[in-house]
Amino acid sequence: MYTKKFEFYSGYCPEFYENQTLEITYVEASVLGTYKKQRKVLSANCPNSNLCNLGNDCPILKKAITVIQK
Repeated sequence: MYTKKFEFYSGYCPEFYENQTLEITYVEASVLGTYKKQRKVLSANCPNSNLCNLGNDCPILKKAITVIQK
């Protein structure tokens, strides 16, 4: 079974030269045979995503993925 979760991550956006906040959606699921839970990022929502050229190179997104999937 898995649980869908949301978290917010903020940081400096080099594309728009300002601080920005992303809403990150991820799932947390149990790994068979262990008590450990694994996390997987599903999506990120940024208010400037339709104007941004960074895509997956966004430093805020990279930071969020690193922290969530640790």
